[in-house]
Amino acid sequence: MTDDASPEIDTESDAPSTDDLDDVIESDAAERLAMRFGFDDEQTQLFMLLTGAASLFAQDGDPALGDDATERSQALALFTQALNDPPIALAAWDAWSEEGLTGDVLQPFVDEIMGSLEGGQPGVSWLLSRQAALRLDNDESTRLLESVRDSGHAAVLIDLAALQADGSNPIEARDLLEAAGVNTEIDLDAAYDPITSEQGLGVELAEEIAPFAALRPQRIAGRNDTCPCGSGKKYKHCHLGKELHSLNDRAAWLYLKMMRFMQLTNPYLPDAVVAEMTSSLETPDLANMLESSYIPTDIALHEGDVASRFLMAKSAVLPADEVELTERWIEAPRSVFRVKKSTHAELELIELRSRDRVTIVGTVPEQPLEVGTLICGRPLPVGQTHRSYGGFLPVDETMIDGVLEACASRNLATVAISLSQIFDAAEMADALLAEDPLQVP
Repeated sequence: MTDDASPEIDTESDAPSTDDLDDVIESDAAERLAMRFGFDDEQTQLFMLLTGAASLFAQDGDPALGDDATERSQALALFTQALNDPPIALAAWDAWSEEGLTGDVLQPFVDEIMGSLEGGQPGVSWLLSRQAALRLDNDESTRLLESVRDSGHAAVLIDLAALQADGSNPIEARDLLEAAGVNTEIDLDAAYDPITSEQGLGVELAEEIAPFAALRPQRIAGRNDTCPCGSGKKYKHCHLGKELHSLNDRAAWLYLKMMRFMQLTNPYLPDAVVAEMTSSLETPDLANMLESSYIPTDIALHEGDVASRFLMAKSAVLPADEVELTERWIEAPRSVFRVKKSTHAELELIELRSRDRVTIVGTVPEQPLEVGTLICGRPLPVGQTHRSYGGFLPVDETMIDGVLEACASRNLATVAISLSQIFDAAEMADALLAEDPLQVP
């Protein structure tokens, strides 16, 4: 074919316009949202309007809401409508969290919506409550939720249930979840891992409280006896029906409460820990293993100061013995330990810096460790024994001094970088083994 015979392309008529491309992208996004959240067309449009406007407002401020008073009024009414729909409100919060918009960045947009309201709206009050929770103002967060409790807004009821769970009141939490439409019939024999669960706050909270709601603690006095709490009242008029499970049983629950708090206030901090610890790895296997473990979570809670912020926010809600236990956990150091004894029932360790002996029960490795093995972790005291919810990493003799120094710093980046050498060494060993099995003992 000669050049003269070549067809001419009219770029103005044949090429898709920018508006056409935007329509296609928006249509695809809407379809993905509908599939992910089960939204209908109206919910999808309201969600995209709400989240898109918040993003624009964070960048451009006031113009994002419209060019005149009429447009602004209509937009603000639609935002309120969207927030009053619980699935949209919860999905929007997750989207803003992913963008880093919650907290101070989002507050001017929330204030703009509040300024347009003539009466209390449950979705807006819920959003204000979430914002207050990020400021660690638990009293204000609770007040806002209680002010719209009777609305039946599912997100409001779920967050109220979370507050009851914080106070170790599983029955009250379960009742609120049921009122919110959450299925609380949980199979206690089924495995549940909050690290990998993606079922949403309501279902995950139902999983969290299920063992405690199902198995009630025993009475601690007769109905007509004086209550052991010291109030002077009869037991039936004081703590009957309000008994707490033993602290030994509630310890793991307390750790889950901290994780749930982090999921609200800083959900991507464990991911940042993983990224720091695996930045020099060339293969994804070790990074995937670390991501599915509790090690990044424990580093975020301890060196990332999430546990300290949790205590600041929740000290008035937690039972007194859990406040005390949280304080002990905040002080519990990460360190290097040598295995003294390892069985299926317990793990006895010697802390290398202090030479203290630590006995771990309930959270021991599935396969006993060899005596003399060096490991790094953070045992948490519970009564006279310890738990290890964050797990352990193996340490080479040559790493001891550096890891001990890093752990003593209690600095997140320092600890993450120091522990990354464990994964670097493991990857190198794997590479050598792949090349020549005889090179690695």
